[in-house]
Amino acid sequence: MVKSYLRYEAAASFGVIVSVDCNITYDSSGKHLLAGALEKLGVWHVRQGICTKTLAPSASSSSRGPSLAVTSIASSSSSLIASGYAHGTVRIWDSEKGTCDTTLNGHRGAVTILRYNKLASLLASGSKDCDIILWDVIGEAGLFRLRGHRDQVTDLVFLDSSKKLVSSSKDKFLRVWDLETQHCVQIVSGHHSEIWSIDVSPDERYLVSGSADPELRFYSINNDLADEKPGPGKVESQVDNGTSSNKWEVLKHFGDIQRQSKDRVSTVRFSNSGNLLACQVAGTTVEIFRVLDENEARRKAKRRINRKEKKTSKGKADTTENGNRNVEIEEVEIYSIESTSATKTSAIELQGHRSDVRSVTLSSDNTLLMSTSHSTVKIWNPSTGSCLRTIDSGYGLCGLFVPGNKYAIVGTKSGTLEIIDVRSGTCVEVVEAHGGSVQSIAATADGFVTGSADQDVKFWEYQTAQKPGQDTKHLTVSPVRNLKMNDDVVVLAVSPEGKHIAVALLDCTVKVFFMDSLKFFLSFVMAVKFVRNTHYMFSVGKDRLVKYWDADKFELLLTLEGHHSEVWCLAVGNRGDFLVTGSHDRSIRRWIEEKEKRLEEMFESDIDNVFETDSIMEALDIAEEELKRIAEHKEEKSKGKVGDFRPNILMLGLSPSDYVLRAVSSVHTNDLEQALLALPFSDSLRILSYLKDWVAFPDKIELVCRVATVLLQIHHNQLTSTVSARPVLSLLKDILHARVKECKDTLGFNLAAMDHLKIVCIVATWFKCPGQEAKGPSPAAVPAVAPSREKIGQGLQRMIGSWEQPEVLFTFKGSTSIFPGAMNLSLGSRFLERGHLPSVREAKCNGQHKHEQR
Repeated sequence: MVKSYLRYEAAASFGVIVSVDCNITYDSSGKHLLAGALEKLGVWHVRQGICTKTLAPSASSSSRGPSLAVTSIASSSSSLIASGYAHGTVRIWDSEKGTCDTTLNGHRGAVTILRYNKLASLLASGSKDCDIILWDVIGEAGLFRLRGHRDQVTDLVFLDSSKKLVSSSKDKFLRVWDLETQHCVQIVSGHHSEIWSIDVSPDERYLVSGSADPELRFYSINNDLADEKPGPGKVESQVDNGTSSNKWEVLKHFGDIQRQSKDRVSTVRFSNSGNLLACQVAGTTVEIFRVLDENEARRKAKRRINRKEKKTSKGKADTTENGNRNVEIEEVEIYSIESTSATKTSAIELQGHRSDVRSVTLSSDNTLLMSTSHSTVKIWNPSTGSCLRTIDSGYGLCGLFVPGNKYAIVGTKSGTLEIIDVRSGTCVEVVEAHGGSVQSIAATADGFVTGSADQDVKFWEYQTAQKPGQDTKHLTVSPVRNLKMNDDVVVLAVSPEGKHIAVALLDCTVKVFFMDSLKFFLSFVMAVKFVRNTHYMFSVGKDRLVKYWDADKFELLLTLEGHHSEVWCLAVGNRGDFLVTGSHDRSIRRWIEEKEKRLEEMFESDIDNVFETDSIMEALDIAEEELKRIAEHKEEKSKGKVGDFRPNILMLGLSPSDYVLRAVSSVHTNDLEQALLALPFSDSLRILSYLKDWVAFPDKIELVCRVATVLLQIHHNQLTSTVSARPVLSLLKDILHARVKECKDTLGFNLAAMDHLKIVCIVATWFKCPGQEAKGPSPAAVPAVAPSREKIGQGLQRMIGSWEQPEVLFTFKGSTSIFPGAMNLSLGSRFLERGHLPSVREAKCNGQHKHEQR
């Protein structure tokens, strides 16, 4: 019997504002911010701070889990948005319609950077495979591939005025590419560490690069080479610290600016006006530099010269005769602009946690979801994914809703229990519970139980308390029992009936105790939950997977992929139709039951049933073709065209009906129902037409009855409405009733014969007829003093009355009795009363009379 299980698939993901592995950017209007959130692309309204649109690949995409994560985003001057993914795919989205217009495949690694040119006609993409691909956005095709970097490409920038592209890489080099010749025309070195970001000023006069070095490097751009081409042998040049004098140089180093932060550069970008330069580092610092125009630079230089002249006029100045008066000042001065105050205008932070989601808990009515993280507890609507409450707390590792869903208990890393009022969104009390972090919490009938890293399992009960000077009472808790373990408690769970508690320890063992006596019952999964009223359970762990188990057979039923990092916690709905998981990737995922594909996947995975169904359908087709050939041969024979008929060799000399019967009989009894279930209705009608021929075989009556019953149950509605099926069903009704009655009579006669033989074998060991040898055991097994015939008869009658009918599949043609006449009459009447024997025949024993009793 095939057992069906519920399937689960990803339905929604919320709680993530932006992934740490993806950049953010504004759209063309500047009103919306584009942020990659794992496998989705979120469009956030800057002023309102809400996510107005979510762009995600279709559910039919073959990629799942971390391979579908968004790793890079680029916006164009139009409504087009480009997103790069971890498996190398680039997708072009229409931000207004929210649809994916184009999917571009070309990279073999994760896409690390995307950049549009000013006209949004070209798109450049860099990847971890060290390649750069230029795409034609209008033609939706790749133009060419640029190879040369020896490590991951980190940033790209177009020089539209000179039709060139500048790329940076973790190999510490900048490369300038000519887009017309598709070759590298310049390699720029000078950085002592990996280059992470570059950008060009709006007027394309300067280029800045940032790395792990303590300074930002600036390069001047030579745009006069737009119409000039380097000669042979001068296609590629290398610049080291700007000391080369090659006239084909596009970038020339002219200065550095020291940074304040010691962390590596993450992103450098000029403002649209070009008067500001922002440098974001890998930490939490953003440095903003002011860029002066030519007039401001001249005024500052003039003031600097004047100050210098005043200083030198007070002393004696050195002079040089016949010196070179055409002198360039090779000096860069750095000015630090300090702001007296900084005001944060807006922040998008309430819609997600800032660190790992360590626990998720559903309310008893599945209308609220509580998640805990580093410094906040959030209450969500699990259906819509909207955040209802954000509550400041400690580092929450576990939590549960108190019955009634008005309060919630949160276990923290510091070892405290925080009692939270869900309606007001406040923490009403903090209870010192454990000496170590509270790792797990589970509800019991009259309270809850907690497990901690201090190796204690504590049982708690609910109470009410009133603060001094206040009239209202609030919930509080108090410990009632304590169970000491030999290692840190990782997770614990209480059985649905409340009889056992399972405790998982840090030493990778799981111990089960009785709840009432806390006696040991049984001896590194992060969380385990049972589906209510079933023997199925879910488990999550550090392998990023959610696994669905059959606890009766200890079989893995389903593996759900989707999380990008370790899965810490899960919660299962009351009806088992969905579950929620929280992970190290800071996402909260909801998985729902997949009803539509359950039967389809079950049959597709059962290869044997599919093969057996195909064999039956093939046999029906061959038999139908053979019947047509036989009919054509008879028609030709009636017309006088006599020819030799050659039967199909595939039928092995069998008739069409026998050939189909052979195919159906070859199906295993346990798989017959599934094989017939996959047959189409037309083939089922053909099998029903063959059943009238198969009933002629006595050993096939059971098979015929089962096939007819299964097909009638499957296609009952269609058969009742199909006129052509009525004659076949009427004929089968009459034939099957008669054949089944004959089979039943045969089985009844066989049962009676077996009962009679059983009596003969037992009595022969205790009674010996005159003139005959005793049948059964050896004489040593027979008692020395034989009992009287009356006692034997009474004992046999009691014994026969307690017998059950055995299953007999063979027909016996009568038997010879060894009983005396009086006993035969008594036993025969007893058999007739129980309905065992249709007739009892008694033969002559040592010259005695022979008679028949019916």
